[in-house]
Amino acid sequence: MVVLREDDPDAVEQLLRHLYGCSLPDAREKPWRFWFTLVIAADKYLESVLSDAASSRLMEAAEMQRSPDVVFDIVQDIKASMIHHESLLDFAERLRKKHLKGLLKNERYRDLFVSNPELMLAQLDELEVPRELVEKVCYVCADCKDSVFRHPGQKRQHNCVTCHKTNVYPGQTAFLPSQW
Repeated sequence: MVVLREDDPDAVEQLLRHLYGCSLPDAREKPWRFWFTLVIAADKYLESVLSDAASSRLMEAAEMQRSPDVVFDIVQDIKASMIHHESLLDFAERLRKKHLKGLLKNERYRDLFVSNPELMLAQLDELEVPRELVEKVCYVCADCKDSVFRHPGQKRQHNCVTCHKTNVYPGQTAFLPSQW
């Protein structure tokens, strides 16, 4: 008996079925995580046809998701594990943008930006807070990088929302969602 400790048993079973000529189930018959692990197994065992088919079904299964928690997991897992799959990386980015409104309400998504200022700044231009989330406009000083949403404005003197110091800063405005 051969034990493949690193591989998902369901994915290996489907891989073997594929090798023996069985067709893949419909994307709706399995959860997105199954398709994700099948892509990993197919790549590991150099089954490019199966990898492509499983990638398509992963995208189809992911498109059906509505929960921001699940969408966040899908996007993060693809970005962490599928760096060699350009089509999946592009899909993850499109999925993230499509569900941005829900993701902005997701604590783990917001924590990702707070804990990584470089990532926050890299995606700053695309982050537009839906107006229904905005409770108030706050200002951030030059020393603070804790704000998630910033847009350039005019040079003014304000109290910083994070450190409460009064600083002149070239108009960085933080639009904070109402649940913060």
